[in-house]
Amino acid sequence: KPIITARRGCGVVMFNNKLYVVGGSDGSHSLKSTEVLDEDSGNWVVGPSMTTPRANVEVAVVGDRLYAVGGFSGKTFLNTIEYLDINSNEWTTFVPKGSIDVSFPRKPRNRRNSARKSISEEANKTIRNESIE
Repeated sequence: KPIITARRGCGVVMFNNKLYVVGGSDGSHSLKSTEVLDEDSGNWVVGPSMTTPRANVEVAVVGDRLYAVGGFSGKTFLNTIEYLDINSNEWTTFVPKGSIDVSFPRKPRNRRNSARKSISEEANKTIRNESIE
């Protein structure tokens, strides 16, 4: 079955046999919606919306949290993080004790994954450090 809302520039991650599709753009606007594909049933369901629209967002799962990092709100590039608590199904703004610039407009040419890798590594360090404390 097709996804409910066509989108590009979304974050995608698999967790507990479910495919989470977060944010992105419909071609005109940045999205804050989440859609979840249950691999067992093959059905898409609408998940909770993020607090901020995010196109070109990076996502990662740490523990029972799905983190959305950076992106473009439709007006500005974001250096913020929010997370979905998979158990409560609620998005919360994540405020690290330090600061990290995680926004970027596009991948650099001829360096396909370098920006994504460095941002993901730095965000993961921050998330791990904040989760431990």
